[in-house]
Amino acid sequence: MLLKNLSDLILDTPDAPTVLGNFIARAIADDCLPPKFVQSYKDKVECDHARQALLRADTLLSMKHGLVRLDNVWGVGGGLRPVKYLVRQMNLLLQEYLSSGDLHEAQRCLMDLEVPHFHHELVYEAVVMVIEAISGQVEEAMCRLLKILSSAIIITPDLMERGFLRVYEDMPDICLDVPLAYTVLERFVERCHKAGFLTDPVIKKMPSSLPDRDANLDLPVIGSQAQHETSALANYATEAGSTRLGYPMSCYKYRVCNQGAVHKTT
Repeated sequence: MLLKNLSDLILDTPDAPTVLGNFIARAIADDCLPPKFVQSYKDKVECDHARQALLRADTLLSMKHGLVRLDNVWGVGGGLRPVKYLVRQMNLLLQEYLSSGDLHEAQRCLMDLEVPHFHHELVYEAVVMVIEAISGQVEEAMCRLLKILSSAIIITPDLMERGFLRVYEDMPDICLDVPLAYTVLERFVERCHKAGFLTDPVIKKMPSSLPDRDANLDLPVIGSQAQHETSALANYATEAGSTRLGYPMSCYKYRVCNQGAVHKTT
């Protein structure tokens, strides 16, 4: 039926032959259609668009490791995307939000990433942006965004807390670039608490001053960006399944040199 109606479908969906070809190939791979389906109809259809759809399906099924590749015929799911890609997309999402102020678009873009377990990264990025901006307008905008995402339960309370706690842990390094970091953080946390989406335990854990660094003089200086990427990688791997990285995260501690290289130490 769809093959016969492709001439009409293509008026509203120009890439209908490609989509239908993908669907047929995936249906055969999932044993919903017999393998001979494509060959049996290939010489019987008169519509050029139908032939194009069948040719597309035949090509997908005939290529090397075709059945395996068809797992991603509709695109790569969020959980399979590289961590650095997800971090970059969330960063861009926040930058565009600050530029446009469009809450619904920011919410849609976050949902499109399909990584709900990694939403604490958005919280982390948002708070760090607030600290670096040292701007009341940015504080207000980010607080409004986080409140909307919290109210819609797109960012759950535990992920909201985790995002803030990650910032707390990185504050000694963030303040190297932003001397007023602790002051800005305290002001923003208070604003979020008044907005009603930040819990009391998060408030109580907020660092109030720069920790004593004298005991850590023998440690290498950690670059903020490199540490952040490694922290995000570790958090993502722990939640999404450490086997994706090839080794269990619990077996290693990570140390980041100031050049940004990651070293595994037992």
